[in-house]
Amino acid sequence: MGQRLIRAMRGNIVAWLALFVAMGGTSLAASHYVITSTKQIKPSLLKKLKGSKGTRGLQGLQGPKGLQGLQGLQGPVGSVNTSNFFSKTESDGRYLGKTEQATDAAKLGGVPASGYTSGQGSQGGRWQELVNGGSEASFLLVPGIGELATKCNSATNATGVKLTEEAGSTVFLTWGSYPDKQPVKMEPDVLKEGHTSLEQAFAAPEFGTGQMVIQASAVTTSLHTFATVTVSSSVTEGFCRFQANYTVAQQQF
Repeated sequence: MGQRLIRAMRGNIVAWLALFVAMGGTSLAASHYVITSTKQIKPSLLKKLKGSKGTRGLQGLQGPKGLQGLQGLQGPVGSVNTSNFFSKTESDGRYLGKTEQATDAAKLGGVPASGYTSGQGSQGGRWQELVNGGSEASFLLVPGIGELATKCNSATNATGVKLTEEAGSTVFLTWGSYPDKQPVKMEPDVLKEGHTSLEQAFAAPEFGTGQMVIQASAVTTSLHTFATVTVSSSVTEGFCRFQANYTVAQQQF
């Protein structure tokens, strides 16, 4: 019996030892051969384990446009700022009616119309050609000043211009003659009873060519006239040619 017990115990000891070795060997193998890091792999072997780069995948396409969302709720009605509005009276005061006149419409630079000299004026002129020995007593009328007359002597290359005062007026004038564009005479004169006309002739050495400029003013009981009169004359191809122009301004008393 004792021998049997010893043999049984030996068998169990061997079995338990085999089981222990088997379990210990598995744990030992697991701790030495399970790869948990690339450091455990040989570098030359690691290069062989790395595969080639795959082809690039397709880019994603944009999806279809979504439906429009619902309209939001209407906001509250705002208030109008009337602080800068004009009243009807203020608005009407900024504009003139069809038949109204501004309060300062009769002023210029703050000065009333009565502070300025006002009146009427006129302009005029005439061109004329005369043959030898020809003349015209009423060549050109200068309103409020007088009347111009012309005469021609192409045989001697001479021309003449005469200014006669208008009846009832006294004409004060300054006149000048300019033959060959050179001023040779400038003198004041007064046309009055006994001396009612002023005459200027262009002859040798001017050969009938020259210009007269007359600054004149005339005074009557109710009218004051200011005038500038320019008369040109010349002898060309046997004809005497005259050109006269005037500008007149008149003031009523």
